Amino acid sequence: MRKFLYLFCKQWVILFMHLYFKEIRVFGKRSVPKGKPVLFIANHQNALMDAMQVVVDRGICAYFMTRADVFEKPILRKIFTFLQMLPIYRIRDGKRNMVKNQEVFERCSQLLLDNNYVLIFPEGNHNLKRQVRPLSKGFTRILFSTLEKNPGVDIQLVPVGMNYQSAAHFPDRCSHYFGKPIPVQEFYDSEDLPGSALRIRDRVQEELQTLTTHIGPELDYKSTVDSLDALGVDYLKPKEVNATLLNLGELSAEKPSKGSRNLFSRVFKFVFETLNYPLIGPWRKYIKPKIKEKEFVSSARFLYCMIFYPLFYLLLLLVVWPLIGPRVAFLVVLGFILFNAVYVKLGGHEIPFVG
Repeated sequence: MRKFLYLFCKQWVILFMHLYFKEIRVFGKRSVPKGKPVLFIANHQNALMDAMQVVVDRGICAYFMTRADVFEKPILRKIFTFLQMLPIYRIRDGKRNMVKNQEVFERCSQLLLDNNYVLIFPEGNHNLKRQVRPLSKGFTRILFSTLEKNPGVDIQLVPVGMNYQSAAHFPDRCSHYFGKPIPVQEFYDSEDLPGSALRIRDRVQEELQTLTTHIGPELDYKSTVDSLDALGVDYLKPKEVNATLLNLGELSAEKPSKGSRNLFSRVFKFVFETLNYPLIGPWRKYIKPKIKEKEFVSSARFLYCMIFYPLFYLLLLLVVWPLIGPRVAFLVVLGFILFNAVYVKLGGHEIPFVG
């Protein structure tokens, strides 16, 4: 029963991810090993959305390591545990709690020994900046613990690059790239664990910097992003963007003007805003202002839509049913759903959920 419920929730998330994003691109999934323990190593820009990107990929059922403070409330702890999330404690959570990480690492080690998939974000925090931050070597402790228990286990590291065209806006476009598997055994030396950790970390860091846009610390971040935006680059294609960064000084462009919106676009937006105001209004007035970190805006907005839109559609059905009959009421609600879906797929970044 638990497995069925989990699969149902996963399909529910997949459905809403495709309704929420204007476009989702997935590359390199076929390179993910099957029948072997896999530790996914991903960059971390967009809070919970990064983890759910992996959920979108059918056939991949991974355990996720996430910040422990979201597990504080008992009901949330039960939900996140059910969703195969594991708490990881940071220094800010208190030094006394740091010892609990050993239990989590042991749990991950056992999952790998059982040929499961585990996802970790070794940057240690999330940030919307388009760069791969220095990786913590903490994930190597999981690898070494697993190899100590079974020296012959063939653990594969798979770097995952998360990319968003504009993560703070809605609707957004996203892509994620699965890199080529990295066999841990090729970098592991039981007699030199510190050296092994450095070799593994550096290799993963190098791979991640090719799978997502990486604006290095030697560049002025703001001016570089302004230049890339002026060139109109597609951040869903990190290889091309990183190539552009190498020649940025030789390129020049003026930021394209959005131009005036035509009458159809204005009417389209007005209809959307009017029909959806019962949900847009509370979001803008009560929920979004309480979100302290902008990296959480997209995640909170997605969860808000995933929970309340089905209730909204159900309420609408119950209201119009007695007035126009069940068949017409169903068609009206279905038409509403299709209208919103079309607006997301065709809309720009000016939908009221942004503000």
